[in-house]
This record gives sequence, C-alpha cells and structure tokens, in this order.
Amino acid sequence: MSTPLLGQVDYSTATLTGRILDPQELLVTGASVIVSNPSTGWSRVVQTGVDGVYRVPLLPPDTYKLQVQATGFAAAIATVSVSVGQIVNYDVHLKLGSKSETVEVKEETPLVQVEQTQQSNTISRRQIAELPNLSHLFTDSVFTLPGVSNSDAPRSQVAGFSGFVSSGFSVGGGSGRHNLVTIDGGENEMGAGALRNAHVPADSVQEFQVNRSSFAAEFGFTAGTAVNVVTRSGSNQWHGSAHAFFGDQHTNATNYFALKSTNKAFEQNLATGFDLSGPLVKDKLFLFTAFEFIKVDTPQFRSYATSTAAQGVRSNAAQQNYLKQLTGSGDPVLREIAGQLQFLLDPANFPNTANLLVPNTGAFNDWKKYHNLVTRIDYQPTANDTITGRFSFMEDDGSRMDLLDASNSPDDATLGYQRDYTLLGAWNHIFTPRFLNQLRVQVVPSEPIDAPVVSPHTAYLRLAGLGQFGGEHYQPFSALERRFQFEDSVVLSQGKHTFKFGASYRPFTYWVRDELWFGGEFQFLDGAIPIVGGLVPPTSPAYLPLVNFNVSHGLPPSGDPATYLSALETFDAGIPVTFRQAFGNPQVSNWEHYFGVYAQDSWKISRGLTVDFGGRVDLYAAPSPVPRQTYFSPRLGFAWSPSGDGKTVIRGGGGIFVAPIPFFIDYVVNLLGENKGHINQVATNLSATDQRVLSLWTRLTGCNPEQPWLCAKQPPFPQLQAADLNALGITIGPGQPGRVVSDLMQPYKNNYSIQASLSVQRQLGSNMAVELAYQMSHGLHIQVPLDTNAKEIGVIDPFVGPIYTQVNPDLVQLMSYSSIGTSIYHGLMASLSRRFTRGLQFQINYTFSKTIDDNIDFNNDFMPFRPTRMSLERSLSVFDIKHNFVANAVYATPFKPGGNLLSHLLADLTISPILFLRSGIPFTVRVPGMQNGTLGESLWARPWHAGRNTGIGPNFFSLDMRVSKSFFLNREAGRRIDLLVQGTNILNHTNFSAVNDSFPANPTPFHVGSQVVNLLDGPYSFHGIRGLDASQPLGFKAAFDPRQVQFGLKVNF
Repeated sequence: MSTPLLGQVDYSTATLTGRILDPQELLVTGASVIVSNPSTGWSRVVQTGVDGVYRVPLLPPDTYKLQVQATGFAAAIATVSVSVGQIVNYDVHLKLGSKSETVEVKEETPLVQVEQTQQSNTISRRQIAELPNLSHLFTDSVFTLPGVSNSDAPRSQVAGFSGFVSSGFSVGGGSGRHNLVTIDGGENEMGAGALRNAHVPADSVQEFQVNRSSFAAEFGFTAGTAVNVVTRSGSNQWHGSAHAFFGDQHTNATNYFALKSTNKAFEQNLATGFDLSGPLVKDKLFLFTAFEFIKVDTPQFRSYATSTAAQGVRSNAAQQNYLKQLTGSGDPVLREIAGQLQFLLDPANFPNTANLLVPNTGAFNDWKKYHNLVTRIDYQPTANDTITGRFSFMEDDGSRMDLLDASNSPDDATLGYQRDYTLLGAWNHIFTPRFLNQLRVQVVPSEPIDAPVVSPHTAYLRLAGLGQFGGEHYQPFSALERRFQFEDSVVLSQGKHTFKFGASYRPFTYWVRDELWFGGEFQFLDGAIPIVGGLVPPTSPAYLPLVNFNVSHGLPPSGDPATYLSALETFDAGIPVTFRQAFGNPQVSNWEHYFGVYAQDSWKISRGLTVDFGGRVDLYAAPSPVPRQTYFSPRLGFAWSPSGDGKTVIRGGGGIFVAPIPFFIDYVVNLLGENKGHINQVATNLSATDQRVLSLWTRLTGCNPEQPWLCAKQPPFPQLQAADLNALGITIGPGQPGRVVSDLMQPYKNNYSIQASLSVQRQLGSNMAVELAYQMSHGLHIQVPLDTNAKEIGVIDPFVGPIYTQVNPDLVQLMSYSSIGTSIYHGLMASLSRRFTRGLQFQINYTFSKTIDDNIDFNNDFMPFRPTRMSLERSLSVFDIKHNFVANAVYATPFKPGGNLLSHLLADLTISPILFLRSGIPFTVRVPGMQNGTLGESLWARPWHAGRNTGIGPNFFSLDMRVSKSFFLNREAGRRIDLLVQGTNILNHTNFSAVNDSFPANPTPFHVGSQVVNLLDGPYSFHGIRGLDASQPLGFKAAFDPRQVQFGLKVNF
C-alpha cells in the first residue's frame, strides 16, 4: 500500500514525509514511525506502506521527535523542525540491530523542498524575534524577501491617494490592494485591500509563509500573493516575557526638513507588552496570550509660510522682469499699473495668506496609539484531533498625516479610530490515513471605523503644487463592518494522488457614512491664470494698456506664460478655477457575499517529479449596480528534482488568480450615483461665460472682489450652504444642470491576474541554498476611474493635447468606475540563504524587475487627464522598483560566559543587520494648471508629449541593526534578561521620499535651478534637485525617517 501524499501548502500546518531505508538503500515496509512533540505531549503513530514511505500531515509548525522501529533494525531517533506550508522530506536510514538498540540520526532537515511547486519563503520565529523592527509590525519582515517591495512608499510621492490604505507590500508589481493575508487561516481583510489588523503583536507570531506566485487552487480571493501567518501556542511548561522599547528625539537624528531655527521637535516611540503561555490541562489544553501597547509620536514638517511660493513676485524672476519693463516703459499709466501689480502679486499684503500658511507651518505631531491582544487556546483530545480557538482585539487611534501626500497640510489631515474583535475556531481531524478534514470558522462581530477631519465642515482648498488645506474632501468617514468566514477542506489520498477539495463562504455587512465633498472644494492652479485677462480682467481700465504693451513687445496679449499667476497668487486674488460640493444623505448599508469552491490533485509521478493541478470557482455577489460574477481559475505547478538527491529542484507553475471587488466601489457608486437617494453633487468651472465660481468664493470668504486683501472670514472657511448656491442659480438635485454623477462602467469585472513562474534551487553544502527565479504577473480588469461624459471636439493643442466638451451638457462630470486597467510585471530574482547553524543565519536577495501599467488606484483623483486615450496612460508604474537588493542576517557570537572578561562580555550576544538598497520611485511631470475642458482630471494633467512616470526619484539606502545581550538568571529554565538596542538607517543616509512633480502650465522653456525645462517638447526624464525649495518643481519635499534608535529591555521566564 502506498502512503498518501499531502500535496500543496496549507494555511497553518505542515506535512512530514520521507522514506525508511535499510543499509542497502532498500525500502522498509511495515516500520512504525512515531512523531511526537515533547513540549505538548502529543504523538502520532503511522506505518510505512509497501513503498516504504511514511507521511504525517496537519502538523503545527514546531520541532518534533521522530522515532522509527522495525523488526531486525535498531530503533532510530531524529529531531525534525517543520514550518508552515512545508512538505518536509526526511529519509531515515536504519541500521541492523535489535529494537532495544537506539541510533540517533544526525542528518539535518533538507533545505530544498522538492515537492513545493510554488515560489515561496518562510519567515521563521528567529527572524521575527531577532531582526530590527522599530515599527513592531509583523509584516516588516516581508520586505526582506525577494520580489517584495513597499507599496506604501509611493504615497509620499504620488498626489491623490485616499485614506484607504493597502496591505502595504507589493508582490509582482501590484499596488498591494489585492493580497491575501490570513492569520491561522482566518482572513485579515477589511474589504478594501487593507489589513484589518496590521499590529498583531510580533511576540504572538510563530512564523509566516509568503507565497509569491503560482500557488495552488486552495488559495483564493487574491490577485497577488497569499501570506499565511501562524500564531504561537502554549506547551507543557509555563513561559512568558515582558518587554519595553523606547526612543525619542534624543536618540533619533534630525529630519532633513526639520525647521533649523527651532528646537528639535518632540518625537517618541514607546512599545510595551507581555506574553504568557502554558498548560491549562497537561498534554491536552494549552494557553497562549500576548498583549502590546504602542505609542508613536512622529514630527511632520511643513514650510508653507517660508516657501518660495509664499514670496510671490519676490521670488518670480519672470514677473519681476515684466514689472520692471512696465515701470521703465516711460508711460505713467503703465508705471502706476506696475505698482498696483507689485502689491497684488505679493502674498505678504494679504492677511489670509498668513492665516492659511502660518498655522500650517512648522512641526506637527503625527501621533498614534495601538492596543493589541491575542489569546489562543489549543486542545488536542486525541492524536487525530486538534482544536484551536483564538480571540484577538485591536484598537488603533491617531492622526493620519502619514497617509497623505507630503504637500497636504496639517489642517487637511484626518484622525483615525478603528477597533476590531476577531473570534476564530478551527478543527483538524484525521478520520483515516487517507481521509483528513479541516474546518474553520471566523467571526468579526464588530469593527467600527471612524475618521473625523481636523477641520470639520470647512472648504477643501487645492493650491496646486503648494499644498491642500481645509477639510479633506472624502472625510469625515465612519463605518461599521461585520465579517464572517465559514470553510471546510477535505483531503483524500489514493496511490500517488492526493485530492484536496473544499469550500469557503465569506459574507460581510457594512454601514458607511461618508460625507464626500460636503465641505466643498475650490481648486487654484499654477500657470492657469494670466496677469492680463485674469488678475487684470477685461473690464479693468488697465486691461487695454497692458494688452497693447504686450503685443508691441512681441508677446501674446495675455503676456509671457512664465508670468502667469501661481496657485497662491490666484488664492490671494480670489480666482479659483473649479468648485465642487455635495449635499444629501451620506449613509449607505449593504451585504456582500464571497463564495469559492476548489479541487486540486497533487500527483507524485515519480520520486523526483510532483505535479499540482486544479481549479477553483468563485462567486462574487455585491450590491447593485455591481454585477454578480462567477470565475473559474485554473492552477498548475510542478516540482522536478532531476538529480534525485533532493538537493536540486526546478519549479514552475501558473494560473489565474481572482480578487474580490473592494467594497468602496459599490458604496461610493451608490452614494454618488444618479437617483440613488443619497448624495447630490454640483460643480462649475471658471470660464469667460461662467463666473459663478468667483461669486461662490466671495460668499465663502467674505472677501471684497475689488480689494481681495480685505476679507470678513479667515481660513479654514466654513462650508457653503445650499442657499448660497441657490442664490446663484445653482439647483441641487437629480437631473439638474451642473451636477456630478458617479456610476459603474459595464461590463464591470473583478480584478484578476495571470501568473507564471519558473525557478531552480540548489542546496550548497549542508546549510546553504541558492535560487534563481523568474516571475510574471499580468493584471487585468484593474479599477480605473474615468470621465465618460467627456468627448473630444476635434482640436488638438500642441501643449495640452485633445480639447474636450461634455456629451451631456447638464453633466459637468460622469465619473465612471471602470475595470479596464491592466498591468504587466516581469521579475528576475537571485537568492542565497543559510539556515541558522553555528550561530549564523542569513539571506541575500536581489530582484531585477519592471512593472508597466495604466493606472494607480481606484479613487477619482487618479482620473486620466485624457479619458478617451487610455493607451497613452500605459507606462512605467509608480510601483516599479527596477533594482531591489536586501540582505539580512542573525549572528550569535560563539563565546561562552565562563571564559575571560572579553569572552564574558561577548557571550550571549546577537547581532542582526538588514541592508536595503533599491531604485527610486518613478514620478510623473504633472501640470495641474493645464485645462482641456474636463473637470477633476487636472491633478494628473501632463504635457501632450509626456508619458506617465518619466521622472525617477532618488535611490533608497538604509542599514538597520539590532544588538541584544542576554543575562541568564537560570540558563536551563530559560530565565534571562535581554538588553537590546535597535536602529533603522543607522548611517543616517538622507533618503528623499518625494520630488515636487507639479509644474506651471508654461509651454515656453524656463529654468528650474540650473536646469532648462521644456514642457512642450521635452525631454521629461527629470530627477529631483537638491537645494531647491520644496514648493518649486523638482525640489525635494519629503524624506523617509533619518536614523531612528530604540533601547529595549526584555525579561524572559
């Protein structure tokens, strides 16, 4: 009889398998194999079949004792460790002798998993515990792996990201929004592509596996990666620890953008916690619990009031030259006009400039508090049953300045509060050696989320490249979710085949209140408003003298584009370009239903060749107008060991991977849709025939249009009321002219990816392995917001491109959520790893990759500037990291405490470095002042001949380190005190995170620093320029953290 094979990886367990051989390498049948866990008293006995193979499935990650007994042979004993998702092949060679004799097997567990068909890595408990981790996020270790990058890094560079964060890491060039992260098999998802609980205490995590590509059909609900986190469990001995880490402005270096004239800004990182584990009933019932409190205070720096933009004409050489020409013209009229313009172009003459900028200038505390509890109970009533229950609690509270673009002001920031309760239960049962079952239920009974704004019920002001001020347009936001997960998997084995099939049902309900645009939004642009015709309107007596002067000097009637007003100058003058506001009912509630079934077969064709194939069918049912979708996803993978010695394996695979539609798609469409009974939006653009936006601004601010420096109100400005709009003939409601509507572009599809991978891995010696890998991921039906009410009029401006008008003139904008986005990723990876032996463990990874796409994220700020020409959006992705090198190590010194003084000092010392080196983040040459007849797309306007992401930000380099020294009180019992110090970027390398990518709408060549910029014809391959002001194009406007240091104390008992 052939012993069954458990094929693909599992969410939270491992499989131990292998052959029992005699001294002549012949198979031993009928041998008794006893696998036991000394720490819990658990054991299981299996028999080898005619093929001499034993197999023990559903093992929690741990270290096990393996005993083999067979007639005519001496008993063999070995120690084997297994990790989550592993299929560990461990052969045992018996020696002739009696059963009373015992032979200890010294062979190491194989490094190469010859039956693993997918590309994956496991983060061990040692790495979690020893590598530097100042954030105390359990996912930080993911960034040490090949093919993984930080999907949050572009947030500082890229304007327009919403408060809906992603999982935080990108695999296969994705946005991080479509990854699957499970904890003990339970989903850790909030419905928007983000981790529901990102701050699981690191001390509660045993290990986790990152499946990067081409994994089996049992893993669904993802178009990216599948990460399986396993929490720690108790044992027959009571153990515990308590820790405290602390760092502040005295231990940390100064941020590059810190104001030099002030004292060092307050900064603090405090983390305290404990864990406790032990038996409630010996050998049967075990407890593990961990709690952690984290408080982080991070200074965020803004320099609006001292920026170049705040100086107006005093820092604008083109404007100064123009005023000098007027003054020196000899015409007293022009001389007088020049004096008036000198006053109007100087923001210092406008009190509201100071009222807007000064309160938002300086150092601001970006504070956060996290409370996290994990309690797990394991019950093993029999050798064939394991029952697990886990309760977790999470409470996050704090500001969210870090989620915004570096130009967002502190009064534009939001606060955030989230609480999560999770209950999980799992039952693994072995009916027979051929028939296994895994049942899992998870309930999230309540998850309130609240995100109020710092400046509630105030207008949102966009000042192009300078910054955004007032109440954020997509806040305040409140939500309540209830999530459920019911799933069961069955394993049946027959001969060389192992069939696994199962089903998962994941419904959730939500209630949302989102006051989208309730505060109103005014937009001011750089280079969109000329002095002549804008600041000086055609009704002014100064208009004609200036036009005549310009024409006589060979200039356009409106003057040199280099003299056009900056966004701040238009703010002072009271000339916003666009206005948008919403009214109505901001609440909506609904259910969503995800259901998937899968079947797969792991076929061990020969000892050196394993093939996994299968498929899954997923049903996604979301509220109307999102259509119900059913998808079939085939999966195929193979693992071939050509040498037959288990030290070389060639892996390959591919398949289709489908992600759920994020719930914000259906709730936003239902809130903002036509005739939905919720929110009604209106908007208007400034034009020669429609000046209502100027009147609305006057009503908002109380400023005198003739003397705009005299204003009755100061920022932040309270939002306008419906009566203010009605007074200007703007009617709010369905079917009214000037409305903005959102809908869903049909056919709307789930985002899915087509993945393929190929790799070769070779064990070097007994403790090292090298792997070369290729990975491809092709994303399809990615969410893209699109203005479907825009149509080209047949005119193409050489600078702006196609000019648009509205299909339906009563609609200012029809913002359609489409699923037409695509992406493609190709990555080559090289990895060298050494498992922990003789005090040293390391992994060195290099990834060379390229990501191309035509989208960034789902929200309206990323609407393409030219909605009818999506082919022009295809370019290098903001998530493209061309070169990514990372190395990490854990080194325990070999010295013993009983030697000389030096030996005593160096004993029980662990040093753990991480080295990060990667390419810069791409950025787009944006010209928000450019207008082509659309509304809302100008944030990502760019010159007609410029592609997306033609600029490249600076490279990133950081050396992180952790050093710990243990003082044992009782070495055998494990009682000790650890003194620790850990730091990130310990060499204090300045890593700029954002380049100012906002340019004025000037088609004529102009200088930025010493560089000539030609936005009309290019080139557009820009880099940031050190030394420029943050408000200037190509100036650096934000930096990643400088050196951060924490000191820690940990007591273990």
